[in-house]
Amino acid sequence: MNRDLTLSIPNRCTQNWNSFTQVEGGGFCSSCSKVVVDFTGMTDKQIIDYFKNVTGETCGRFQPHQLKTFTVHESPRVRPGWMLLKAGFISLSLLAIARPSSAQLPKAKQKTEMPSSYRITQDSITFRGVVTSSDDGSPLPGVNVVLKGSVIGTVTDAEGRFEFPKSLRKDDVLIFSFIGLTTKEYKVDGKKDAGLEVPMQLCMDMDVMGGVQVEGIYVEERRGFWSRLKAFFGA
Repeated sequence: MNRDLTLSIPNRCTQNWNSFTQVEGGGFCSSCSKVVVDFTGMTDKQIIDYFKNVTGETCGRFQPHQLKTFTVHESPRVRPGWMLLKAGFISLSLLAIARPSSAQLPKAKQKTEMPSSYRITQDSITFRGVVTSSDDGSPLPGVNVVLKGSVIGTVTDAEGRFEFPKSLRKDDVLIFSFIGLTTKEYKVDGKKDAGLEVPMQLCMDMDVMGGVQVEGIYVEERRGFWSRLKAFFGA
């Protein structure tokens, strides 16, 4: 089953985030005596998990693109009694159609190994990319691209493209920054990024604060055979 989770801030707060007292998970606003949760650095999954587990009102700080509709994927609940009924039904069906056959000893599993010529070894990666605006897709020149924990870096050209001056390794982290834009980090994936031009989008460095309005729409998936059979037995 899927459920849509829509986040919005109808009444925006005009307080200055930098004036808040920094606390765990956000900042304390002395004007309204509330903790404002900082969602700006969270992934979509972290935001979804937060609102799945929280109750009551939430005052939050978001990037504009984070105020949207999320699709929440939920695993269907399975009752142990229904599992036993399902297993019994399948067993009876197999007995009804089974035919006698001579016993055969199971064949020993053969272990296959990929020839060494097919093994992928990626010790170093030539990393290329293109940085664009998340608003209109236009290229962003002059963006700083730095290897985290070092002073090694480069800047994007007039078309937003760059090639990192040092060979990278899997799980190295690049930091993309520019005045007026949000700073982003990117973890290098050895197999996916090797030899490709990796896209990166940056957005304006502004935030939206205020009381969060949460709207959820419950959507039930089309029922399959087992769901209809379960309903028939009243389970």
